[in-house]
Amino acid sequence: YMWFDYSRNEAGRVIGAVLIILLLPLVSLAADPAGSWEGAIELPGLSLKYSVDLTQDSTGAWIGTIEIPDQGAKDLPLSGIVAAGDSLAFVIAGVPGDPTFRGALDADSKNVAGTFTQNGQAFPFAMTRIDEALTSARAAEMDETLQKIRAFIDTTIKEFKTPGLAIAIVKDDQVIMAEGFGRRNVEQNLPVTAQTLFPIGSSTKAFTTCVLAMLADSGKIDWNVKVVEYLQEFRLKDPYITSHATVRDLVTHRIGLPRHDLMWYGSPFSREEMLRRLQYLDFSEDFRTAFQYQNLMFMTAGYMAGKVAGTSWEDLIRTRIFTPLGMTHSSFTINDMQQEPDWAQGYRDSSEQIVLMPCRDIEAIGPAGSINSSVEQMANWVRLHLNNGELDGARLVSEAQMLELHSPHFVFDHSGGPYHEHLMSSYGLGWFIEAYRGHYRVHHGGNIDGYSALVSFLPDDRIGMVVLTNQNGSPSPGLVSSYATDLLLGLDPVDYAG
Repeated sequence: YMWFDYSRNEAGRVIGAVLIILLLPLVSLAADPAGSWEGAIELPGLSLKYSVDLTQDSTGAWIGTIEIPDQGAKDLPLSGIVAAGDSLAFVIAGVPGDPTFRGALDADSKNVAGTFTQNGQAFPFAMTRIDEALTSARAAEMDETLQKIRAFIDTTIKEFKTPGLAIAIVKDDQVIMAEGFGRRNVEQNLPVTAQTLFPIGSSTKAFTTCVLAMLADSGKIDWNVKVVEYLQEFRLKDPYITSHATVRDLVTHRIGLPRHDLMWYGSPFSREEMLRRLQYLDFSEDFRTAFQYQNLMFMTAGYMAGKVAGTSWEDLIRTRIFTPLGMTHSSFTINDMQQEPDWAQGYRDSSEQIVLMPCRDIEAIGPAGSINSSVEQMANWVRLHLNNGELDGARLVSEAQMLELHSPHFVFDHSGGPYHEHLMSSYGLGWFIEAYRGHYRVHHGGNIDGYSALVSFLPDDRIGMVVLTNQNGSPSPGLVSSYATDLLLGLDPVDYAG
């Protein structure tokens, strides 16, 4: 079964179990359909893209496969393929429902257009033959795009005095770029590579909510259940909020507490001691009425996750995410990162000079921001989210829980501030969400001593990227990510730097 979900478009939600039978116009021998095709079904408010490969075996029988990326369908076998006259027909083997494509080849045998029907509904479709010339043209166009991105990065890190930067870009489940720029260690003149490790700061928060989603899948937690039911020692200054705060409240920055960051930043307190001291912190807003970024609540959520699972937050992340995603060199402490051969030294600006910036160990606040990783390893993290919880055929998180993570739970800015390109800013579960130039965008940045990061992806466009730098409070991740996103969407880049 594949599920068509149109819940994000104006046509509303139409969900149906489908087995796609592609009945395409039959083709004469002069119009040989062998080869690769790509196209889209024009559903209400959505172009559902697909690709088809057709060939003949030694007996002359037709064989083929279909991929539907947005549905996670890869290399599904086709059966009943018939080619005769100017029509072509084939079926996706083993799927019920009789969804049907009917169309006609044009005079050049390069395009097919027609009508897709299923359960009494009809939608137009078209597909185009992918030939070597088209493939070469697309490769050249992508190479030109990547060259523009490289040139922009070189200019940006020079202009904003960013010592080093690494970027990984994912498109259609392929890593199309993973490279380093500048220096990971200025004093020793060591270059940044795709394997260079950086602290990712608050981009860690999405890892914490991801393991919570995994625990929700197994029935061990519920986002709407009270925190005290899972963590009896949880105490806040307000008794009502203590008894009514849910797991969802912890990770949406709506608890009512201001940052109180000096509780953990540079403090000697352990994670357990910080949890005990939450009861002495003053509130500045009423419960669930305002968005106030809150690291201590994410620390609490991670600690709770470990308790529920009978282990630690670190072990959950390592076994549930790092290992299956191949993130074998990612870690949780600065000391562990510095034991690796390829790691970035942190820097800050001082009187127009780049100077070393010592990085504090923030292990105690870990679930809110202590992960270290590289763009090469983080690329699989982006792929997991673009594939709705699945990576290379292995499902780690259910689609329902991924939708929880990526859906708005608190809208805090509808205007986009000074930039009209960014609208309806909201927070999901460990992710910021917005409409970026008309595209659904999910992202989270990270800033910690000497480092800045940004992870972002556009689910509907199947584009994502990770940008890591060794500069404190750097604008470079946001500038580079926006420029690359604009180009990959085929839009004129906005001059945010200007």
